[in-house]
Amino acid sequence: MVTLNGNPVEKGVITFIPAGKGASAGAKIESGKFMIPKQQGPSPGDYRVEIDSSVPTGKQILSTDGETMEDEFENSIPPKFNRLTELKVTLKTGNNQHLFDLETD
Repeated sequence: MVTLNGNPVEKGVITFIPAGKGASAGAKIESGKFMIPKQQGPSPGDYRVEIDSSVPTGKQILSTDGETMEDEFENSIPPKFNRLTELKVTLKTGNNQHLFDLETD
C-alpha cells in the first residue's frame, strides 16, 4: 500500500532498485495498491524504493514536435521518495507486504 499524507496514491509507479547486483522490479500503483507477481518480482535482499505519480497541472505546454500543445504533468510525490529517495526496504523469501506511508513536509 502507498499513501501520501494519509490518502492512497491513486495512480503511479513503484520501483525496487537493488542495493547490490540484480535486476530492478516495479509495478503500477492503483488506488494505493501494487503487486509484483512472484515470477517478475525482485529477489530477496536490500532495495531502494522510488515512487512516482504524475498528475496534470491544468496547463498546456508545447509538445516535443514544436507544433502542438499537450497537457503538462508534474510528479505529486516529493523527490525524497523518488529520484532522491530515502526509502529502503529489505525483501525476504515469500510474500512481502509493505506500507509506504509518505508524508510531505
